[in-house]
Amino acid sequence: MSDLTKKIIKKLRHYYRKIHTKHVVLDVGELFFQNNRGGRFLRYDMILRLISVEKYYKDPHYDFNLYYRMQEARMGKGWADKSVDVFKKLIESYKNNGYDENSEITLDKNLNLIDGSHRMALAFFHGCKTISAKVLPEIYDIYYQIEWFRINDFSEDECAMLKEKYIELYSLYEKPFVCTLWHPAKSYWDNITENLKLFGDIIEMKDFCFTPNEYKFYTYGIYHVDDIEKWKIDKKLSVMHVDDTDKLYLRMVALNINDPNFRLKDKTNKTLSRKGELIKGLIRNAYKGKIHNYFHDVIIHIGDNFYQNEYIYKLLSMPSIDVSSILDEIYTYKYVITKFNVDYMPSDFPQKYPLGKDIDIICSDKDNYIAIKKTIEKASVKYEDSYSIRSVTKTNNSDGEYRTLIRFELEHYLVLQFDIAYRTGKAKHGFESAMVSDRVANKNFYTTSTSFEILIRLSEIHDYPHKKHHLDYINKHKEDIKPDLCDKYLDFNWRKIISNENSKNHS
Repeated sequence: MSDLTKKIIKKLRHYYRKIHTKHVVLDVGELFFQNNRGGRFLRYDMILRLISVEKYYKDPHYDFNLYYRMQEARMGKGWADKSVDVFKKLIESYKNNGYDENSEITLDKNLNLIDGSHRMALAFFHGCKTISAKVLPEIYDIYYQIEWFRINDFSEDECAMLKEKYIELYSLYEKPFVCTLWHPAKSYWDNITENLKLFGDIIEMKDFCFTPNEYKFYTYGIYHVDDIEKWKIDKKLSVMHVDDTDKLYLRMVALNINDPNFRLKDKTNKTLSRKGELIKGLIRNAYKGKIHNYFHDVIIHIGDNFYQNEYIYKLLSMPSIDVSSILDEIYTYKYVITKFNVDYMPSDFPQKYPLGKDIDIICSDKDNYIAIKKTIEKASVKYEDSYSIRSVTKTNNSDGEYRTLIRFELEHYLVLQFDIAYRTGKAKHGFESAMVSDRVANKNFYTTSTSFEILIRLSEIHDYPHKKHHLDYINKHKEDIKPDLCDKYLDFNWRKIISNENSKNHS
């Protein structure tokens, strides 16, 4: 082969590597498990570096003896001296400046570590959740199994210390994969659960019974952090209602998978467990012929990676929000809950509340608005360990701040929202106080009278014509429409909305 040919091949390889190299941010725990193969850990060099970091933090005069011997065996005595100095400087840099997100470790196509074991050890020590990485398009085989250390004169006690630290990290980073068994496969849940035991240890199992609205909330929630198209979720939901029941069932099985074996998805560059992929495929193929009107993924779902599974577990384990107690605390204030009579409102509200929806609170004036806002914000503090609580304020030129949304979220997925305001869209001055004066007491909360609720619904349909359920409410309560009241407080042509709807119905 000529020198020119060699140069051309070298350039082509360099170009190929450049265009196919991926720059990603990955879960540190996933990378730890990625270096397990067939039940054996491949990179005890990372473990030794972690032990060296721990010893150095405890004693700044630590001599790095273990690390020195490893580097000497790997690269020779001259390099070992330099390595200790470089490692100390890196440790001090982390200590003084924190983790540098621009500093990438290097992985091969299968996400096995090529370069960056020092940074991985520091990520372990400092509890970093993620780390920046570049993923090359080639495959490398780099092995530092425990036998390597034995061959290079590390004692049995030293090898035992490495294994003990490995077990500690294994326990720290192990996370269950959440297997969701869907309603259409309910008759086969027990069989499927037994099948799952073939792939790992079941650490928790829980069955749920939901209303259709609750089931829809949890189904959308489970896929919230996935990259699935919405129409597919809608299709799954339509198929899941196979027996047209008011009760739908779901089983959660938390499964520790011994060897997740992650890869990058081409579409998103997010990680996906090959083992989880295998489990889903085997179970779906075994049971799909038994499911009436089968559609893809109405038997079992498993999160792709640690992040997705941790989120799904939180979703299915989230504590209930004590809405009833919150309403007790604001009972003495002047307000009403509007849009209460909707199909998604639970019949036993406020013991239960509409998941993924709003509780709309209109206050009689600004003072009551401020008091209710502060009360609910204070009451929400105790849920901060379980939910992300966000307060979003709205302002306008005439009133300044007039509205606050207090949102209970999981990874930006709405669980519940208190929508508090003292001004409503197209209503004239005095509307809010008049509506509160005409309110109706319900258990430990207040709702609008039907006549004022009609005005709220007319305002909604005026601003959001696609929300046809408001027209349904108006048509259902036509006898309660008070023209004088509508004329007094609505500053738009409400008669046109009703007449247009009537003309559509007649046609």
